[in-house]
Amino acid sequence: MSDTPSRKRQDRSDTPDPTLVKKHMPQSHTAPSGPGFSAIPLPSGPQSAFLPSSPTHFTPLSVPSTPFGPGASTAFPSLPSSASQATSPALSLQTPTTPVVTPPTQSTTPTLPASSSPPTVKFRMDDSGKVHYHAKDDTQARTDHAARYMEMNASDFALFKNAGKRNPSDKVMDPVSGDKYVFDSQQNKFFGYDKTKAGKRGAAVDATLNQELLGKQQDKQLVDRRREDRTKSGQDTLKPFDVGHYNQAPDGSKFDVLSGKKEEAGFVSNRDHIPSGASLQLRDGQPAYNQGLTIAIPNEVMHRPSSATYGGRQTTKDTRDSDAPTARKRLDSDHSGLAFYRDTTTMLARTADTDFTQRSGAKHDYLDLTKPENRVRQVGAYRTLYRGNTRMHAADRDRGVNPGETGHTVSYAATSDGRLGSFSYSQAPSGSSGAPTQGSLMAGHFQEQLRNTKLAK
Repeated sequence: MSDTPSRKRQDRSDTPDPTLVKKHMPQSHTAPSGPGFSAIPLPSGPQSAFLPSSPTHFTPLSVPSTPFGPGASTAFPSLPSSASQATSPALSLQTPTTPVVTPPTQSTTPTLPASSSPPTVKFRMDDSGKVHYHAKDDTQARTDHAARYMEMNASDFALFKNAGKRNPSDKVMDPVSGDKYVFDSQQNKFFGYDKTKAGKRGAAVDATLNQELLGKQQDKQLVDRRREDRTKSGQDTLKPFDVGHYNQAPDGSKFDVLSGKKEEAGFVSNRDHIPSGASLQLRDGQPAYNQGLTIAIPNEVMHRPSSATYGGRQTTKDTRDSDAPTARKRLDSDHSGLAFYRDTTTMLARTADTDFTQRSGAKHDYLDLTKPENRVRQVGAYRTLYRGNTRMHAADRDRGVNPGETGHTVSYAATSDGRLGSFSYSQAPSGSSGAPTQGSLMAGHFQEQLRNTKLAK
């Protein structure tokens, strides 16, 4: 049977469909490291034309080789805590004839003004990539997921959570209570957060709470997640790591379409499907390809060298467990969670600690990935892409990414010129919480990449 896409597939063969294969281009390579990766030493030989001449451009991540899953954690230096000090003992007034000293008051540790201590957000990611807040989790959830919580300061967390999103938002959050609000800057007024309402704006809060929130906002004690609308014509230029549908948005989607959008100056992008467009076609035909979620990345320095599904790599044969080698696009169509994990971990590993801004098509501030804030933005955008895909899968099993698959780790062999070769996938060992899912490995990898920036703990 051929690879011709059908609406709901019944059977598959390993015969590649030439209509689904993009033009093969030579690629550059540095072996990735990180959770689930077992890097194989590269054979000596000439580098690809796309690999930077300096080896410092592609520094492999130094992360644990053990797979991530529920219960995994990595010790990290604690962020500075608020300073405390004791008050001096208070002395009473004394008369000349009868000196009397009152007992010293008990030393106390005063609370510093709110504005002197930036707030932090304590949160976790579940297997689908959804973010949960410690402040909102009940006692049982806090116990069950104790090892999965992490903390970021409010501004870094907002950068992570907003990454890749182009739609507007007036959302702010109180990190202490976890309560969300909508802020109207024109009225200087806060409203309840209601997903069923236009703009998610619920009823106005009462005057007392509004005044309290205004004070917290002035003291920078709220998480400000407001962002401009970049979906409107004339304001919709693409930035690196924007996330959206390839060329058609399904009804009710939170994302707009990326195809046809003009990039910001200096940035030449490719809209990279994850999972691959070819595997989506095999699952549910051309509409799945058109509506597939993509991420805008520079073509020459990221997509070509570091995408596992660029061009002819779709037909490379990979091995999963003891199964017979299978064309990558076919294997991806059956194991979407594994496909997303492989593509994302490979890309994040091969682009870490690299400044691309002096290279053609990548002259954009966001693409200096030696800066921790830009790495947070990149990791956050792939998290946004992942969460969008798991939501699609929940609505239609022939779309998006399945986070519930049995977890597999990834290793690969490189070709002699450093390009990506074939991959092999092995079932991840069970931990204290049982066998990991592909989703728990993905969430764990995101968590580890954030910690590596030193902007999360």
